[in-house]
Amino acid sequence: MRHAWILFIVFVLLFQSSAGIGLTADQDQERNSKKVKTSDPQSGQGGRRVALVIGNGSYAEVPLSNPVNDATGVAGVFRGLGFDVVTGTNQKKVDMKRLIREFGDRLAIGEGNVGVFYFAGHGLQANGKNFMVPIGATSPTNDAEAEDEGVNLELVLAQMERSQKGLNIVILDACRNNPFRGWRSASNGLAFVNAPTGTLIAYATSPGRTAADGRGSNSPYTTALLRHLGKPDVSLIRMFELVRTDVLQETRNNQTPWESTSVTNGSEFYLAGRSIVTPSVAGPAVVENRDRLPMVRTAFTRGVWKNGAVVKTTVAAQDGCEVYTEDLGNGVKLEMVKIPGGEFEMGSPDSEPGRYSDEGPVHRVTVRDFLIGRFEVTQRIWKLVAELPKIGVELNPDPSGFKGDKLPVENVSWYEVREFIERLNQKLGLEGSKGYRLPSEAEWEYAARARMTTPFGFGETIGSDIVNYNGAYPYGRGVKGVDRQKTVEVGSLR
Repeated sequence: MRHAWILFIVFVLLFQSSAGIGLTADQDQERNSKKVKTSDPQSGQGGRRVALVIGNGSYAEVPLSNPVNDATGVAGVFRGLGFDVVTGTNQKKVDMKRLIREFGDRLAIGEGNVGVFYFAGHGLQANGKNFMVPIGATSPTNDAEAEDEGVNLELVLAQMERSQKGLNIVILDACRNNPFRGWRSASNGLAFVNAPTGTLIAYATSPGRTAADGRGSNSPYTTALLRHLGKPDVSLIRMFELVRTDVLQETRNNQTPWESTSVTNGSEFYLAGRSIVTPSVAGPAVVENRDRLPMVRTAFTRGVWKNGAVVKTTVAAQDGCEVYTEDLGNGVKLEMVKIPGGEFEMGSPDSEPGRYSDEGPVHRVTVRDFLIGRFEVTQRIWKLVAELPKIGVELNPDPSGFKGDKLPVENVSWYEVREFIERLNQKLGLEGSKGYRLPSEAEWEYAARARMTTPFGFGETIGSDIVNYNGAYPYGRGVKGVDRQKTVEVGSLR
């Protein structure tokens, strides 16, 4: 099945229905093997975690729309991953150098630290060296002047080398078009740089090529990075492989992310943690449930794509879905829809166009009853919960690039979502299995499929009048639609 969650929701909350008797499908499978998963906080590297994130977009000659959003999203993910994050947006040369020195000072404390440098904005090469372009740089007339106007990447690498026995990661979404109208370098994009020992350098595209700024709120590269950066059980090397796959697909093979690395433990280092399989406690597992919830049947409209058009049908309330409404106060409500349990074929067949390799093999899964968010979590709900007392990590009450109380929240990491759920449960006085949680992969796919066996829950293809995506690139036999280049109010597309 296609990754419908990319098109439909940011994240979902759910809890066990009183009709269920305990474990989710994923937990059942783990219990049958007599193994459970626990988190490994070290993830293959001890020491401190420090990140410097810079996004420059307000250039005088050739401004960029996305770097500030890109930097804001990436900074949020790294905070959620436990990094001490230094950030700066639309920075002048003197400010960039100050932040880089501060970054180096923090990395130099102790041994075995993990340092991450991320830059989004204009980048160029001059005389075989790479330079990040600060705000306020004036148009050079030759390579020597270009060097003087930019911030040399070697300065960053030198500061990161101050970390003893550490792991350093440099991420450059900076291979964009030339920011100066009056100067043309002999070479496009950035130059290839051999990564120093213990360092991985990731480029948004291959050496000598330019990368797209993107038409949405983030560049194609950072969009993919945000998708995979906070995933547990994904090694550093694998994470960049997943990013490359997504960017190639999004840009139709016009942009190939590239890495240069001298890291020796990249396949063993997990930014978002890894799972360790250990023996489970003997005996049956009992999961308590909340008292029976007041459910109301609600009419709904179902849209299915057939013969180049959307066919919509309305289901009356008496035959509609069961909905539970959680009152969060201040007029804010969270609607949860009951999903009846059942069996389905999870994954997608090899013959499905555009599938990813990790969508197989197809296997049969049984899922118990559960409730799942009827709509995406809105910015209004996120802000209400984010202003509750901190439990683990800080939450930005307003992280989204597109603003609006009824718009879905975006630019949040997996760790921030976990913090959101913990604060929500604490507010409602819920504990353990009685509280809200993230769905398992099986539960989400089961809900998204809506008992369909086609690539989408809407049928063989999709259209921009029922989902928000770039309709200029239809899937399969679909027809071209609109590219809104922004999020839309939750529930406005059905």
